[in-house]
Amino acid sequence: MLAPLLSLRAEQSFLRTEGIVAAIRKAVQGRFTSIEDAFAEFNTEKAAALEPDQLKAGLIKVGGPKLESRDLSAVVRRADANGDG
Repeated sequence: MLAPLLSLRAEQSFLRTEGIVAAIRKAVQGRFTSIEDAFAEFNTEKAAALEPDQLKAGLIKVGGPKLESRDLSAVVRRADANGDG
């Protein structure tokens, strides 16, 4: 009985993250050619990875959604295609 509850929570988390990504795409649309270009611009330290606080500052700069820490981390994890941070 626990498995359906866990999968429902995972699905809700996934849908929430997808909604946030859609809001970010809308905010950066027309300002950058892609969401990856926006993330590269937000990466002020030019490190190998975009930090959640850099994403937050970048989104504020372009009038994007104001996100909670857990949402910022979820978006950064989703964008991390190779899992290296």
